[in-house]
Amino acid sequence: MMEKHVAVMVPAEEVSPLWLWDLAQDQPVVELYVPVDGAPVLSLQNGDDDHRGREYRQRSMRWPIPPLVAGEALWQALAALRPLAARIAAWMMPPSGKGGPRTGLTADAQMAAAELEDRLAEAVRYLPQVEIVSAWDLSAVTIHDLAGADLTDEDLAEATARLNATVTPMTPGGVVVVRGLADRMKSARNRARARVRARLAIVAAMAETGRQERDELIRRIASWGERDDTHRSLGAAAGLSHGAVQKILTKVERDDALEAMEDRLAAALEALVRDRNPEPLHPLAATGNHNRQAERERRAQQRCAVPGCAAASRLIVKRWQIDDAVSLPADEDDPDRDPLEDTTTTLSVQPRFDGQPTWTACGTVHARTLADTDRANPAVTGTTPGNLVYHYQVETFRYRPRAAELPRPILRVRHCLELLNDSADALTQAVHAGHLTRAASCLYALKQDVARSALVLSELYTEPTPATLYRHGDPEPGLEVRQVEDGDTLYLRQPAAGGFVWIRRGDPAPRTWAELTASTEGRPLVAVPDVKLVLPTDHERHEQQDDDDGGWYDGDDDPDPYDGHL
Repeated sequence: MMEKHVAVMVPAEEVSPLWLWDLAQDQPVVELYVPVDGAPVLSLQNGDDDHRGREYRQRSMRWPIPPLVAGEALWQALAALRPLAARIAAWMMPPSGKGGPRTGLTADAQMAAAELEDRLAEAVRYLPQVEIVSAWDLSAVTIHDLAGADLTDEDLAEATARLNATVTPMTPGGVVVVRGLADRMKSARNRARARVRARLAIVAAMAETGRQERDELIRRIASWGERDDTHRSLGAAAGLSHGAVQKILTKVERDDALEAMEDRLAAALEALVRDRNPEPLHPLAATGNHNRQAERERRAQQRCAVPGCAAASRLIVKRWQIDDAVSLPADEDDPDRDPLEDTTTTLSVQPRFDGQPTWTACGTVHARTLADTDRANPAVTGTTPGNLVYHYQVETFRYRPRAAELPRPILRVRHCLELLNDSADALTQAVHAGHLTRAASCLYALKQDVARSALVLSELYTEPTPATLYRHGDPEPGLEVRQVEDGDTLYLRQPAAGGFVWIRRGDPAPRTWAELTASTEGRPLVAVPDVKLVLPTDHERHEQQDDDDGGWYDGDDDPDPYDGHL
């Protein structure tokens, strides 16, 4: 068969060295296409381009090549394959040029195709290639330095191009493409901007803390009733107008008045209940947030419920009954089906805790005492009708204080940790669900919560306890002292039956405090300094001032630094 002329299709004008990379990325191919009418075409194509029809694919052959640098050398290598492509094209259609596509190749065409593949592989060895480098192989410091928070999109693109140009190719004439560099640069800029936003959150939180302290100072000074402390003088000192000072003071008076009104309303409701019902009732029972009796009972859980025992509680005793009337939807042919309710109550039982009392105990002995006491004279509140059999479940218990029971710094820490937990959960859920846009927002919120937590934790600090001396006859130190020294000998406090003992390393015989102080032959025992948490008060940071004797005085005669307000 007579060979046909094969057209070689290459760009007519000068193109970028990355022309083939832009066209096909990782999957460039040399393609031979033989149409029904017209000359066969040898060209460079994207091997992943599958939008062409079935007939086109049957009339074409493809040979994969690596990403090569576009230019005259590549065009010449492609043109050198023309004779072999012509031999293949001669046998990809019937001799008459009519009829359907022919997918088979003759032996001569198969030999030509194999030779073309070998020629192409040999040519590729000497052609410059596009070298692919991962953006994650570059220095993170370099990325960080270039991708600043203030870069615009245009500036970011220029910085990306400059960084790409600094990577040297491994082969002569090669061109480097840093894969994912634009995305990594954009991510680095986003992180830089997130740090700026986090800084704004810190500054705003510091400003809010300063505003609260400023307002508290104004209220405190105004409460002294000094003649010179007018609204104008306070405003001048704080950089505010006298009207702004008046608003700060009025807000506190309004809050105090509202709290007093709530107390008076609660007392009136309680008196009204007593007048209507002579039976002793818990004050404000079932009145929502004003249920003071329930709050007193909740706080009582801190201590053991056995009369006369004031030890801290670590167990909780829960009374329960077996509820043998559990209602379930019943089948129509169930013999125990209630025809009115379409249910059955004879199939299942379950424990019932609703309405049953609970008690806290300091240990297993008192937990057993509480259960035995109730078993001998059980309360009937919440009892299942017709069922007087009680069971008692004992679990470990840890009292969780409410906000009103905590100092303000610790309350802020707990609140920040709750926010951190919520943000972390939201981030993991968004990532697991594949919502990366929402995950980015969750990540920014988490970073802000971390910054806020760091600011709150900076308000807390520790200080060493004094190195107190103890001699024979002195009472045993409090629990804050865990170690004492006798010269180079260290004694550790350990719990024991009825109290504590003191143990020396390597000495199996424990000693009581009296025995330990008596054994020192007159030498004092030194409490090993420990550290303790210091909770800053509302007035501590900025209201300490020198007195006439050079000491420190905070000007606060109130023994409760938190005043019950959090």
